[in-house]
This record gives sequence, C-alpha cells and structure tokens, in this order.
Amino acid sequence: MEDEFIHAYTLLINRLRENYGDIPVLCISPAIAQRQIVEYMERMRKELNDKKVYIAVLPEGLLMLLQT
Repeated sequence: MEDEFIHAYTLLINRLRENYGDIPVLCISPAIAQRQIVEYMERMRKELNDKKVYIAVLPEGLLMLLQT
C-alpha cells in the first residue's frame, strides 16, 4: 500500500507541476488520519527531493470547525 500511495501522490504533484509550473505544493493531512499516512507523505517528499513540497498536519478538531 505504501508504494501505491507514494506513486499516486507523486503523479498528482507532477500533474500540478505540468499545469501550474514550479509552485509551492502543500499536502495536508487531518490529525485523525493514521500516522502511517503522514509517514508515507514524508517519504514521498524525500524521494521527490522537491524543496517546494510541504506537509502540514491539521490539529485535531480544526477540520470540524472548518466544516461548520
């Protein structure tokens, strides 16, 4: 599953680059997501070696506040 996740996320970022150029990309994960998903995102960022890819983990409860 990890390799598939990283492959799909890499394709997504590459597509963003094709359409929008060398823009910063912020990958966001809610705190309720499994820690494993954040680790996958960190591995993907490391493998891309892209200084403009950032990862943010939303604090627990923030997503619920934004949806109301």
